[in-house]
Amino acid sequence: MEPQKFKQFLSDRHITQVILDFDQTVATLVMSDNWTIWSERIAKLFSTYDSSCADLRGRQLLRKANELMEKHGMELAHKMHRIIEEYEQEYFTGYEKNENLLEIIRSVNSCAWHIWSSNTLKTLKKALAEFGIENNIQKIASLDSVLKIKPDPEGFRFINSENLPLSSFLMIGDSEFDELAAKNSGIIFLHVSKI
Repeated sequence: MEPQKFKQFLSDRHITQVILDFDQTVATLVMSDNWTIWSERIAKLFSTYDSSCADLRGRQLLRKANELMEKHGMELAHKMHRIIEEYEQEYFTGYEKNENLLEIIRSVNSCAWHIWSSNTLKTLKKALAEFGIENNIQKIASLDSVLKIKPDPEGFRFINSENLPLSSFLMIGDSEFDELAAKNSGIIFLHVSKI
């Protein structure tokens, strides 16, 4: 979608706030181990709280995270954040940028842009600066700013602290978690492949 068409899409729907997932939406984080060690480290952490997590991997761990956060709160959240930040710094090798979406972000100023991601703030800020869009982004709901990850709507509440009308928001993402997070927040979802 070209920037002008996207601008018209927003105008037709009276959307003034656009929330973007980051990884596999704005860009794909390329990790030297393809997220294998992330899964192992998070499974090890989670299994100290719930032994049934020992063999979980990838999206299975994400599905279990909020249940564990509900039970164990900030103690577990801080440990998870530390593991993920260390992992993202240690295994990151580069980005596969979504140039089309980046051009839209740079060109369309008729809306406020936000990020809602399960990546750490440090990783996100570095990427946004490298892409030259850090000044385009109003709010960032990162792993560090919430207890529960998507699809829980806590990240949306962080972004919508002014209680703007739900109809003014659009969420753009790539995953079932993004789509469900939008649904749980009461906002429109658009898959990034439609952009």
